[in-house]
Amino acid sequence: MSALRRVRAVPSAASSFAVRHMKRSEGVLVLLATLACWSTVPLFVRHLAGYIDHWTNNGWRYGASALFWLPAVLWALSRGVLPRTIWRAALVPAIANTVAQVAFTAAHSYVNPGLLTFGLRLQLVAVAIGAYLLFPAERATIASVRYLGGLGLLICGVAGVLLGGGNILEGSSMIGVLLAVFAGIGYGVYGLAVRKFMYGYHPVFAFGVIALYTGGTLVACMLAFARGHGAEVLDLGSSELWSLGL
Repeated sequence: MSALRRVRAVPSAASSFAVRHMKRSEGVLVLLATLACWSTVPLFVRHLAGYIDHWTNNGWRYGASALFWLPAVLWALSRGVLPRTIWRAALVPAIANTVAQVAFTAAHSYVNPGLLTFGLRLQLVAVAIGAYLLFPAERATIASVRYLGGLGLLICGVAGVLLGGGNILEGSSMIGVLLAVFAGIGYGVYGLAVRKFMYGYHPVFAFGVIALYTGGTLVACMLAFARGHGAEVLDLGSSELWSLGL
């Protein structure tokens, strides 16, 4: 029986056969690719901060993301392989993702990308604390001397940069630092929520539903709060449009 047939037979456990059998080396490559992609996002968002507000930025980017994932969700619905429970399960991750994304994009108006990324590193602290509380199987790793030592170095490094003052904070404001920290914690909560609530669902369908919730909410916020209700994007030049698309 194929993986797809198994999903059809047990829709409530629409898990990823491929991901469960991924090799360790393949998982490391996926993580590195994800990190590389994420590293470019602050640069593009910061560039766009001088042209459009963060509501417009979020609305167009996540609106496009929702449209990208919509066919996968519709396909799953038409084939009867999308579990009904996934819509409720995706609510908490989607809320965490939406709130974190608003804080992340807004922070670019107040701090430079380099400083912002240090605030985002507190995501790792939030994940460590949450994983220790929520997932007993993770506790031995998190409580190990090496893990706690690395976590301590991370906290000291972030605190030294964000609270040390000096030229590194030039052109930045405290509200931007707080937004960056809040975004980092929010992304940590999002990761924990995905692990807690979306485990057992196919990752494509899970992310698709979360993207629909997040995109719909951010488009609504753009229409309600953005300058020109998001129409400013129509005045962007080609390079800015490429930045928005990327």
